[in-house]
Amino acid sequence: MYISKVSLVNYRNFENSYFLFNKGINTIIGENASGKTNLFRAIRLILDDNLLSYAYKLNENDFNRNLINWKGRWIIISLEFSEISNEEAIQALFVYGSGVIADDKVKKATYNLFFRPKPEIRKQLSELKEGDHDGLNSILDKITINDYETFFTGKSTVDFNDKNVQRELMGDFENVIFNYETRFGGRIPHQLSISKEVSFTFIKALRDVVSDFQDNKKNPAQILYLRRKLSYVFLTDTVQVRQIMLSFLFPRLQNKKK
Repeated sequence: MYISKVSLVNYRNFENSYFLFNKGINTIIGENASGKTNLFRAIRLILDDNLLSYAYKLNENDFNRNLINWKGRWIIISLEFSEISNEEAIQALFVYGSGVIADDKVKKATYNLFFRPKPEIRKQLSELKEGDHDGLNSILDKITINDYETFFTGKSTVDFNDKNVQRELMGDFENVIFNYETRFGGRIPHQLSISKEVSFTFIKALRDVVSDFQDNKKNPAQILYLRRKLSYVFLTDTVQVRQIMLSFLFPRLQNKKK
């Protein structure tokens, strides 16, 4: 199984973009501030255990900068997987809720993150009459980021970069047409997570590693040394433990005392 496509809608500097990948090694090249880091972060929000909690903490700053008003809009991060394994745990991520897995194998499907208005807001939008811009603005004006939810879906082969799909899923703001229920994929329960089934390793860029080593509080070598040193003295000398911690947190202060 491998990622064959990444689709990003309204996420940071990606208004409606997709990236196609081949099986094996892929390289992403781009100028500074072109979105390489944001692309990797989007993938990590779904696959990286260390970042998964942040998928539930998206905010207004994560919406695309070109949006005049983020309220009511959706963020979509979609990973398309090809050559999906027949293992039950993997298949369950993509065909959950569709019946007996053994009779419903899939070889290609998406695993998606939706950051969208909560059901009560979507219901209000769906009850608007077509063309009711005043009613739409009245609802949007009251929306805060607390009216949003993170929602994971699977078992979908739809193209989320298709404008028609976006209008059906997220709503047609121009004509004020919104659907409460959508047909694109089934919800993935929190008990099921692709991050638990897929091995994923993120390696920081060299400049970030160098930066960490230059930062006294983030230096991994120093942190490791501190933990090792503390393990020897913790039970015998609390005063020394305090001195070690102070020297780690405030090295310049300690040097001045000397």
